[in-house]
Amino acid sequence: MSAPRKLSIGEIYELRHENYDLHQPGTLVGAGYSQQSRETGTMSEDFVEPPSLHVAKKPRKGKENASSENLPAMRVRLSRATKRPRWKRLTPKHSSEILPVAGHCMVSCSNRIYVFGGYFPSVSEGNCNVWSPIHPDTSDSLHLPQPRRHASMVFHGQSLYVFGGFTEKDEVLCDLWMFDLVKKRWLPIFLRPGSYWPAARAEHSAVVYKDKMLIFGGYDGKRKLHDTVAFDLKDYSWEAVAITGGYYPNRRCKHSAVVYKNKMYVLGGFQFANDKNAAVTDLVALDLENMSWNLEFMNGPVPEGLQAHKAVVVNDAMYVFGGKVREQTRGNSSQSSLNDKVLCYRFDINCWSLIECEGSSPEARQLHGACVVNNHQWKHSLIIHGGVDRSKEFYYDDIWELEGIEGSPMLRQCDSCEALCNLVNSEKFADVDLLVDGHRIPAHRCILYSKSDYFRRLLESDMKESFQTSIAIKGIGYSTFLEILFYIYTGRPALDMKYEELIDLLVASDMLGLEDLKCFCMKELEEAVNVENVSSVCQLAAKYSAEQLKTFCVNFILKYFSQVVETKGFEELLRNEFSGLAKEILRLHAKVTCWNNSQ
Repeated sequence: MSAPRKLSIGEIYELRHENYDLHQPGTLVGAGYSQQSRETGTMSEDFVEPPSLHVAKKPRKGKENASSENLPAMRVRLSRATKRPRWKRLTPKHSSEILPVAGHCMVSCSNRIYVFGGYFPSVSEGNCNVWSPIHPDTSDSLHLPQPRRHASMVFHGQSLYVFGGFTEKDEVLCDLWMFDLVKKRWLPIFLRPGSYWPAARAEHSAVVYKDKMLIFGGYDGKRKLHDTVAFDLKDYSWEAVAITGGYYPNRRCKHSAVVYKNKMYVLGGFQFANDKNAAVTDLVALDLENMSWNLEFMNGPVPEGLQAHKAVVVNDAMYVFGGKVREQTRGNSSQSSLNDKVLCYRFDINCWSLIECEGSSPEARQLHGACVVNNHQWKHSLIIHGGVDRSKEFYYDDIWELEGIEGSPMLRQCDSCEALCNLVNSEKFADVDLLVDGHRIPAHRCILYSKSDYFRRLLESDMKESFQTSIAIKGIGYSTFLEILFYIYTGRPALDMKYEELIDLLVASDMLGLEDLKCFCMKELEEAVNVENVSSVCQLAAKYSAEQLKTFCVNFILKYFSQVVETKGFEELLRNEFSGLAKEILRLHAKVTCWNNSQ
């Protein structure tokens, strides 16, 4: 194999549904091939075939180009019906290889995926049929960008915008190019002499908010950056974003950035802080309306030292795959490895979780491409392409789809459930009585069984409640339980609840294991938090394991610390020091103060 090369000048590749097995919106496609389908070309829903690991190896001097990782494929039987997202390797419909690449740009729009730049091992021409190369107008050879890696690319209007990156000789670029997808033409963007232009950089992030492209961080060839610059996509002008204050982020590169509502969220990266370089998993948010940074306090399983990963947004969540992470070993030492898990961060509740996926998953990797496409009204797919292994010796030539990512809002209204509203606390067809706080509430076993895990376990158990005509509910007030019952029957909480009612409903939903309702209460309580009550709400959240609400309250206390410490609620929090909450808050306040003083 000849020496690695980079993408040819000006090449843009487009991935379309007609070239591979990614299904279109509103259609259902099976997850793999059966033996019969191999001969006929049809799909079978019953099997998923993990791929052999096709990778392109970077040549080493004096060593053979042989990989021991080319493993035989094997079939795994899966259930037809699953609520979990499912991994599937996409295969071209023609006999061809998929382009191996790393350090490239990858964006999607209208379910078409565009790729530019990056490292490529040598491949014979014509072996990229899974990708449709977009041949630009080359009549003006001066209007073609030079090959690059670790650049940024965004989509806006009918054009792609590419900024910065490294050249073949590791020079850092600061040029800006537009590729018109209609005219298939590259155009360099120049400004009038004397106009502001940002510093050259690579390994940075770029997002679009309204009509502006926002660039953050990166590496300029000598040091890491932490400035934010914006390019106006209407009047074609750069500006250095003036930050109004807040928790300013470290200098960094190899991070990710996404936009959710009116904020840009920057995750992890290889950072410089306290006179040393290290990979750090932090999440900072830039409010794009008032241009102030804020450190997001996170809960849940998130790996340490996350860098060279990819992040995308679906509805109220950010999904992360791949990247290099730091793992603890025996003797309190640490070593780096690659992440092969799908992580989900819920913006509305400030919490991380691991996504359990069906099917055989892609190999752990870094410096890959990722984007999201829509394949159903409420479902989305995460698309992963290329990347390298930990040693950066193997270039992956595969494309993976994680299908079935939920895109619906939390507690989405259900019309069929709304029809059950009239049966709440109704004698009609009732077959069980719920005894709550001295009151009798008629209910329906079939609804309780089908809509609540708590009642399902109760009615299926050998306990006396499973066959008695009345069930006693202890520890919940009458009015609060009616709210609970309304949610169980209709799938949504009642409207216009007061602060005290939300507190009682949070406690009851925790007791009955109604996680979605508990999340709703936490979100509503966030809106009701103020300087006077934040300390008591924080204690309540800590007591009932409402970690998302606790995180919000701690963040609120740190932001308005000088005011909160003067309240009676904070005095009560200090008196309850056995919980350790006050110590945690004071330690974080000291850390924030130290950080701000160092900037």
